Amino acid sequence: MKDQLKESEREWVMENQKADGSWGLNPSHPSLVKESLSSTLACVLALQKWKVGEQLVQRGLDFIGSNRLVVDDKTQISPMGFDIVFPGMISYAQDLGLNLPLDSAFLDRMHYHLDLQIQR
Repeated sequence: MKDQLKESEREWVMENQKADGSWGLNPSHPSLVKESLSSTLACVLALQKWKVGEQLVQRGLDFIGSNRLVVDDKTQISPMGFDIVFPGMISYAQDLGLNLPLDSAFLDRMHYHLDLQIQR
């Protein structure tokens, strides 16, 4: 039963990537881009861990790279916990050896925002 569940999860992830490389509700809706970034990174991490879907991973990373500026955009709606969860997923992606399309200045800003959230 557990293996069947894992297989259905894997199939869902591999079959539900959007044309722009994202996963999520509606990546073209301007208020849902952070949700799409979070969902996309979660799916990329799963594929990388499962060692499947190399092209899907790359398309997901391309989506993240082309929408990375939204992370700092305070006019965007943030899913609950985004400023804590997203940096954690980025760290996990680095641990998995993913070549993230994010420069060091971006990563520094993101970790700065994480520290601010934790201090609250």
